[in-house]
Amino acid sequence: MGRNKNRPFLKFHMPALALLLGVFLLPATCAGSVEVAPERVGIGAFFGGARLTVTGEVPQGAQAVIEVVGRTAEQDLMRKGRHWDIWMNVGEVDVFGAPRLYYVLSSSPQLISTANANLPWGYSALRKEISFRSDNEKLEAGTLFEEFIKLKESQGLYGVFPDAVTLSSAPAGTESLVHAVISVPTRITPGDYQICLFAVKGVQSTSTSCVSFHVTLVGLPAFLSSLAQSHAVLYGLLAVAIAVMAGFLSGLLFKRKKILGSQQKDQC
Repeated sequence: MGRNKNRPFLKFHMPALALLLGVFLLPATCAGSVEVAPERVGIGAFFGGARLTVTGEVPQGAQAVIEVVGRTAEQDLMRKGRHWDIWMNVGEVDVFGAPRLYYVLSSSPQLISTANANLPWGYSALRKEISFRSDNEKLEAGTLFEEFIKLKESQGLYGVFPDAVTLSSAPAGTESLVHAVISVPTRITPGDYQICLFAVKGVQSTSTSCVSFHVTLVGLPAFLSSLAQSHAVLYGLLAVAIAVMAGFLSGLLFKRKKILGSQQKDQC
């Protein structure tokens, strides 16, 4: 009889207990779902970059930070040096843990200030993840990191953009709408990339919502990539043929330009 009396108690009170625990475990504020359009970027023969529109929601009164991150990959770079007034390659630098693409955008400049080394995003956070190996032991990791960031920024693959995120009031009045436009560079490589929206109140991130977009080869670049992987010999012959044809056409154009120049000189 004792066991039968306990059964109704368990059936009735366990769902209520779970509900109460769920209420207490929910965060006080949370970022709404983030969306990106388009979700797929195609790199064709005449690819000149693309523009992504990021939208989402954060609690009213919160600021927003958007982080765009590509997959990490080992990168081999050449170190430049000046000898006899000539710039040349003087060594190699191996980079580990660096994402292929990295952007951070915010609705307030203070959220991505380089003076704050404890931020979970931005270059200060990247510095803790990236490591270097150089044949020159005198080079410090800090110097290599700064030069690496300058290189990536010049290629358009890294960037910090304060005030690039706009906030507007939602119709319901309980959340703020987030809007940002991201320019995808021509140097971007195929793969998956992640965009995360952080809702920030005070100096701490209260929640995160992430979405992915995909970059793929289409058209002629996709055909050449498939040919290189499946038929390496044929791809090599085609590359040689294209190089020879390009050289032949360049020679014809140069010769024609030279003839036209001599004719104009004779007329004068």
